[in-house]
Amino acid sequence: MSGFIQQLTRAWESNDSLAAIGLDPDIERFPRRIAAQASPIFQFNKAIVDATADLVCAYKPQFAHYAAYEAEDQLERTIEYIHRSYPGVPVILDSKRGDVGNTAKKATYDAAVAAKKASSNAARAARKSLANAWAYSNPRPRPVHLAAAKGF
Repeated sequence: MSGFIQQLTRAWESNDSLAAIGLDPDIERFPRRIAAQASPIFQFNKAIVDATADLVCAYKPQFAHYAAYEAEDQLERTIEYIHRSYPGVPVILDSKRGDVGNTAKKATYDAAVAAKKASSNAARAARKSLANAWAYSNPRPRPVHLAAAKGF
């Protein structure tokens, strides 16, 4: 059995829980007192982790949410905090793309940020990625046109 599976099994048993908490930040929905802080995502995650560490078997941050805010440093701090403060609880980094719903919207925004920063060839590729992510975030399949990515 792998080290990760052993750690997850121990967390299941010690916390009597199969719950994994997703850490998918949306700053617009944070309480004002947290959103105003210097590292709001880290502070929000820290509060969630401290309140739930004895109730979960794992934490699962979604990378696209952090990339959309250019907050990869706060993701790293969150993971380090969990490992240091609650070493028995594993972290599963969710880095899939082409997801549904809110995650697809964050991935879309991440692609848009990349497009604005990239050269023209890379920007075209990011626009295509943006259109594909947009298609996944809509419940009904329909043709996707790059014109839907307004401003890019």
